[in-house]
Amino acid sequence: MKQPVMIERKGEVSVSNSGQKMTIVDYIRSNNITIMFEDGTTVYNKSYANFVKGNIKHPNLNTINANQKENRLHEKTITKQGYLVEIIEYNSYSNILVKFPDGSTKKTDYRTFKNGTLTKPVPNHVGETCIAKNGLLMEIIAYRTYSDIDVKFETGEVRTGVGYKEFKNGNVALKPKHVDNSSRIGESVVAKNGLKATIVGYRNSRSVDVEFEDGVVVTNKSYSDFKNGYIAHPTVSIVNSFRNKRIGETRIANNGLKMTIIEYEGVNAVTVQFETGEVREGVTYKAFKAGHVNIVNSRIDKTERIGESKIANNGLKMTIIDYASSLDVTVEFETGEIKKGVRYGAFVDGTVKATMSCGDVSIGKVAYRYNDEINFFCHCNRCGHDDIMTVSEMKNHECEKL
Repeated sequence: MKQPVMIERKGEVSVSNSGQKMTIVDYIRSNNITIMFEDGTTVYNKSYANFVKGNIKHPNLNTINANQKENRLHEKTITKQGYLVEIIEYNSYSNILVKFPDGSTKKTDYRTFKNGTLTKPVPNHVGETCIAKNGLLMEIIAYRTYSDIDVKFETGEVRTGVGYKEFKNGNVALKPKHVDNSSRIGESVVAKNGLKATIVGYRNSRSVDVEFEDGVVVTNKSYSDFKNGYIAHPTVSIVNSFRNKRIGETRIANNGLKMTIIEYEGVNAVTVQFETGEVREGVTYKAFKAGHVNIVNSRIDKTERIGESKIANNGLKMTIIDYASSLDVTVEFETGEIKKGVRYGAFVDGTVKATMSCGDVSIGKVAYRYNDEINFFCHCNRCGHDDIMTVSEMKNHECEKL
């Protein structure tokens, strides 16, 4: 008769489900092994299967758990994403609460905490509201991921699986159900002309009557235009409103100099002062916005602009490291990429393009801003890991084991 093959399993180590390290000190057969816990406590006649699964209970479990709670509370570690995290609540090996540097918290188990695979929780936008393009108010009632949220309209109708970008742009397509017309009567906003406007009649989102604070009533306007302040008064000019808003407005001219509106009498009567002190009168607002305003004296100390920083439209921080002229600026992005021959106007407008990558990490769209730091959707081309990180975190990214 063939003898069974004996397997040498003495010395094997596992971790119990309550978090204690266990070692096999004697192996007779698969259902008769002797185990020693890390504190020296020994148990007999246990099965190898339960040992592997962690289903071996320490005889003094209550005391062990109490000691673990005392020893592990406020323990800190660095996650693979680069966050310093701390245990702020320890209930058991499989139930702990961890705090991130920004104050956000997440429940997990001690093993995930120790091996650093804990990921930062996604921001919660529940309760955020927006006006849809159909004129209805909508609210986020569930936020799972950036591309999977649930939205509730003021009519009570719910749309599931909506993208957050669609929500922010008002592009959640939904045929509105019945809206209580009387509920919007009395709503007020300040219109672009500076006057308070109030709804006095509401038939539907495309037929609204609005009364201005001077008693003038306009009819058959859209609710969306009302909410955005785009209801025009038949006699009151918007110049006065724009004068207060546009005086002090700045722009970079095509010659690279900063200019500021110091007087505004209408779109064709703007007075502009350059940073050199020179003043131009009778400028059109359109020319000001486009940077098409010329001056006689355009001399400027170039060194003043070296070190100037700005967030580009792609979300990356960029800094001027050399300034030859307004048409020849050298810019360095926070990823380390350097762009030469950049127009100063493009730098100010944030339109300088960059290679959206940092090491092995491909940078996607901006996810959100927190504490003045931009967080991006990103993908590691080496380990395939998808995450939301700052550029600093990308530089410290360590690939997960495959």
